[in-house]
Amino acid sequence: MPKGCKKKDVYDYLLLAFMDAKGYAERSNRKSFREQFRAILERYYFVAEKIQTVLNGLEGNLEPQGHQREMQGNCP
Repeated sequence: MPKGCKKKDVYDYLLLAFMDAKGYAERSNRKSFREQFRAILERYYFVAEKIQTVLNGLEGNLEPQGHQREMQGNCP
């Protein structure tokens, strides 16, 4: 197993993709389990990157509520 895969969060991520692919491969004959696992893992990775991008963008825009109220009070 590649280094880093034994970390709990990475292991859980891979296990979820594995179980998703296993279930789909049992219900469908379109793709082999290996092809399905790869496709699902790529999709999960894509979504995780998108979520991380959004969260990183939001961090810079968050301000404490009191500061927002002060700014709103100073605007005409």
